[in-house]
Amino acid sequence: MNKKLLTAAIGAALAAGPMLAQADVKLYGKVHMSVDSVNPGDKGAGAGAGTNSASERKSTQVSSNASRWGIDVSEKLGGGLTAIAKLEQDIAADGDNNSQNARNRYVGLKGKFGQLIAGTHDTPFKEISRTVELFPEYIGDNRNLVSTGASGGLGWDLRPANMVRYDSPSLNGFVASYLFSADTTAVTGTEDNRRRADSVGVKYSKGPLYAAFAYEAHRLASVADTGNPTEKGYRLGGSYNFGAFKAVAMYQDLKDLGGVTSGGSTIKRKAWVLGGAYTPATTCSSCSMPRRMHAATPRPATALSIPAPRCGRSVGTICSRRPPRCTWPMPRPTTRPARTSRSTVRRQVCTATPSPRSQAAVLPPGRSV
Repeated sequence: MNKKLLTAAIGAALAAGPMLAQADVKLYGKVHMSVDSVNPGDKGAGAGAGTNSASERKSTQVSSNASRWGIDVSEKLGGGLTAIAKLEQDIAADGDNNSQNARNRYVGLKGKFGQLIAGTHDTPFKEISRTVELFPEYIGDNRNLVSTGASGGLGWDLRPANMVRYDSPSLNGFVASYLFSADTTAVTGTEDNRRRADSVGVKYSKGPLYAAFAYEAHRLASVADTGNPTEKGYRLGGSYNFGAFKAVAMYQDLKDLGGVTSGGSTIKRKAWVLGGAYTPATTCSSCSMPRRMHAATPRPATALSIPAPRCGRSVGTICSRRPPRCTWPMPRPTTRPARTSRSTVRRQVCTATPSPRSQAAVLPPGRSV
């Protein structure tokens, strides 16, 4: 049976070769460097306290901050289906090592039903902290506080391997997600899924408001069934954009960290995050033009909102009727052009755009309001 499945998988991969050759491929990357100054603060806390170790001394370091490169692949299959794939890896841009730790990498399908992927990907639980984070991937990232687990546990803010994830289509801003990570430590031939992770979440994102809730459970292989081998937690987060100011908040509650052995005590941990960010506006709220261009760019002429012409002529044609017969109201100019004949003044150009009630018109050359 396994041989048949393997043969079918290889055949499908070979058949997909010509299709992938025509897929849309995007190569991207980011080099994110910073110089950090670290002060451990209380030197009397932690392991090795009082030994003047490196962890107790102030230091300056250059950080790569999850610099990365990756490939995004998509191919329209027809019938509203699109094949997708991603391969992403870290880059140690600071030169500390030559390793390239793998990040999200998967293959899947998306369409009207939502999105289904398999491979390695962030959990819905993790995505909440990433969305409300104000210092992403810097040394001040909140994951340094909220992702720590306990001895023997998996930790939190995971990117588990051997996973399958489904995301529903957006329903008026609401999206539901579920991720299942299969056993990574089972003995060959048993596949009992002793160690697994389940993460389910729902989020709302529309306009300036974002709100999300997620629940995650890890079944551990290090705790016998006579105890409680499952650690679990939930996370609630949200943000609101007031324009130039953005407020964020998150609350997390973790229980049975590392599992609970028979007769053992449970470990709990709670955390909350509250923050705000102010971003100076770079565009004018009235005309959406970059503020730095206001001094060099003249303001556009203000369009006049006037009724449509009622002289029976088509828009854009010249109205040669005398003013008493042409009832289209034209703004009276404050200054009369020099050497303008009486017949020329009577000629008015109907440049308004048709609409049920009113039109926007630009004054003829030489006229001003």
